[in-house]
Amino acid sequence: MKRFLLTLMLMCGLASGAGEDLTRTGGFKNGRWWLTLASDLKPAFLLGFTEGLGWAVTSSPTPKLTEVQASVISRLTYGEVEEALDMFYKEPTNALIAIPSALQYITRKAEGASEAEVKQMEAGFRRVSAKYQEK
Repeated sequence: MKRFLLTLMLMCGLASGAGEDLTRTGGFKNGRWWLTLASDLKPAFLLGFTEGLGWAVTSSPTPKLTEVQASVISRLTYGEVEEALDMFYKEPTNALIAIPSALQYITRKAEGASEAEVKQMEAGFRRVSAKYQEK
C-alpha cells in the first residue's frame, strides 16, 4: 500500500510540475513512465488500458486502430504483455515511444510478423516519437 501511495504521489507530482512532461509522447505515457512503474501496478495499468479499449471499440463507429491494439491482450496474458513491454523498453532508444505504439509492435510480433517488419515498425515509432520531442 505504501508503494502504491508513493507511486500515486509521484505521478501526481509529475503531472502538476512545471515544464515538459518527459513521461508522455503525443499525450500518451511512454517507456520512461513504464519503467518507473512498480511491477505490482503494471497489471493494473494493463487492465485499465484493456477496459478502456473495450469501451472504445464498442462505442466507436470506426474501431480499426483500437481493435488492433486490443488484439494483443487477447493473445497474451497480462504477465506476458508486461514482460514484452519491459523488454521493448529496455532498449534506451525506445524510451520515448508511447505505450499504445509499443503494444502495436508487440501485437504484430505476437501475430508472427517478420523480424524486418517489426524492426521497420520500431524505427517508425522512434521517428514519430522524436518529432513530438522537438516541439
